[in-house]
Amino acid sequence: MVSRVNLSKFRKLVSTLSVALLLITIFIGLGIWQLQRAADLQELQKPVIDKPAISLLAIAKPSVALAGSAPNRIVKFSGSYGKTFIAPNQKGRENNRESWEVGIFEIPNTGAILVAREISATSGPRNLLPSGPVAIVGRLMPHQNEDRAVFTNEVNVLSRLDSALIADKTNLPIFDGFVIVQTEAISGIESRLKLISSEPARSTVPGYYWQHISYVVIWWLMAGVVVFLPFYQKFKKNEDSETDLRSRN
Repeated sequence: MVSRVNLSKFRKLVSTLSVALLLITIFIGLGIWQLQRAADLQELQKPVIDKPAISLLAIAKPSVALAGSAPNRIVKFSGSYGKTFIAPNQKGRENNRESWEVGIFEIPNTGAILVAREISATSGPRNLLPSGPVAIVGRLMPHQNEDRAVFTNEVNVLSRLDSALIADKTNLPIFDGFVIVQTEAISGIESRLKLISSEPARSTVPGYYWQHISYVVIWWLMAGVVVFLPFYQKFKKNEDSETDLRSRN
């Protein structure tokens, strides 16, 4: 009988410890996650210092998501334009809304990428894109997740700059993200474009630094509570026993 009682207590102890260890691990993990997000946010808020232009193919591959270090890099590549579109309601200088002329740029035997070429003066018919070999230098940006143009059925309008929207427009594999042109040279002659402001992409980590740090404190405090709770229960139990004993005496 005594062995059964001891076995039952042992199983209860193991079960309690397992749950406590699981909760402690979860709370500490959540705290570390928030600490990392705070560090990421702080890093992303630092001024972006442009590095020398690098080949697009050195930091990106078709059909592969951009690496974390790729957005905002100045890239260069050569090829030719395919189809052209308008991307309306884009945020420009001083938060003004602009329409951008966007082309599918095809890099021979490699892939295609969206290129935001210039600010469009009209949402209607435009001049044809340059034919022949074109050399591009521009800022690589992450793809857009939210639509800028809603409920549009126009075939020449892109609701957002996202490679997923042009999957059926080219036979080449598509690069993630898009490029905002800084210089465009056609057969060695630089184009005269109404350039889009190519400011660095903003932080994609929501919230403020102090908010993430406060969550770190909260989650780790919860872990501390889980650690302290068994000792408190034991202390409370002993205190109640002493009180009961004194009352009997």
